[in-house]
Amino acid sequence: MRTRSIASSDPLQFGFKKNTSCSHALFGFTEAVNYYQKRGNKVFSAFLDASKAFDKVLLNGLLAKLIRRNVPLPLVRVLHNWFSGLSCSVVWNSLIGTPFCVYCGVRQSGVLSPLLFAIYVDDLISELRQSGYGLHIGSLFIGSILYADDIALLACSCYGLQQLINICHKYGMQWYIRFNPQKSQLACFGGNSPCDNFITLGDVCLCWSVQIKYLGCCINSVLLIPLVLLADFMAHSIIF
Repeated sequence: MRTRSIASSDPLQFGFKKNTSCSHALFGFTEAVNYYQKRGNKVFSAFLDASKAFDKVLLNGLLAKLIRRNVPLPLVRVLHNWFSGLSCSVVWNSLIGTPFCVYCGVRQSGVLSPLLFAIYVDDLISELRQSGYGLHIGSLFIGSILYADDIALLACSCYGLQQLINICHKYGMQWYIRFNPQKSQLACFGGNSPCDNFITLGDVCLCWSVQIKYLGCCINSVLLIPLVLLADFMAHSIIF
């Protein structure tokens, strides 16, 4: 129980946590946008794609973050021994290639992997909150919503959104999280005309879209109605 409390992540991280799900992240997103739209304000949002984020977690960086959280050192040593000895091989036509060492990333399908990744990016949410940019409802910051490595940023101005993206880009450069500008999207909620302001991720200009795919749903920036993809609709007969 003590370790579980130490390893807890920010409330704006909804991924792979008890009593939270994609629907909670989507609910928080839509309610925040609706709150501002009902008051006549536009909401500018960015959906960032982190390329192979789980595979690029820096081991020493992760261990340093765990130590700063006062995670018991025996557990830190176990994790260090577990990850530092990781090796992989390529299998092709029943032939196994020469093993090679893996120096970064958390284990695929590991029970602890989502929790460790949430800890790895937890400082990013803190930096976004402390920046002063992004949406606020009263004193509550709602400028970023994360589900594991799926990141949605929300601001009431293009300038504020650019600052949030800059913080993510800088954090990614420091902690080896590569955001893919080709798969990242921008959306403007509210107003009748599409936004054409230039917003960049690093040196690349991001594209504005009317329909965005986020957490398995297609969100129309005009209607703000998350629609479950057809496959999910056929499987579960649910429309959000």
